[in-house]
Amino acid sequence: MSLLKTLFSRSRPSWPTASDEDWLLTEKPSNDGISLLRIRKLPAEFSFRDFGHRLSVTWTYQQKVHDGAPAEDEVDFMQRFEARVADGVERHSAALLALVFTEPGFRQFEYYGPSRDKFIKLLNRVPQDDVRYPITIAHENDPDGRLYWSYARGLVGDS
Repeated sequence: MSLLKTLFSRSRPSWPTASDEDWLLTEKPSNDGISLLRIRKLPAEFSFRDFGHRLSVTWTYQQKVHDGAPAEDEVDFMQRFEARVADGVERHSAALLALVFTEPGFRQFEYYGPSRDKFIKLLNRVPQDDVRYPITIAHENDPDGRLYWSYARGLVGDS
C-alpha cells in the first residue's frame, strides 16, 4: 500500500485546485505598508470538525522592497510554494488553505487539516527550489474554525 493511501482514507474529500473565483481579497493600509487578506470560499463539503487542526505556515521575506513588501522574485517563489503545497497537500486532502495574510515582512498561510503529523509529512515531500523555503510552522486546534470565521463572517456568508 502506498504511503498516501496509508495516510489518508479514501473517504476524505478531494478538492479541486482553488480558482480565483474561490477567493475574496481585502486590503488595508497600515503605517508599515499594505496588509492583504485572501479568504477562501470553502467547498460545501468542508467540515472544520473533520479538519480541526489549524497549521500556520509563516514565510518571512528574505528580499524586501521599500514598503516591507517582498521583492518580485520572492513573490514568484512564494507563488510556486503555494502551488506546490496545493498539489502535494490539498490534492491528498491533508489540509485546505483557507486564509492567506500578506503583511509587511511576512506572508502567513492558514491551513486546516485532519492531522498535524499528516500535513507535515506531505509538506516535507513538496518539491524545493535550490533555496530552502524560509518558513516556520505553528499548530493550533481549531475545530470550530474560529480564526477563519473571525475574518470570513459577513464576507463569505455563514455555513
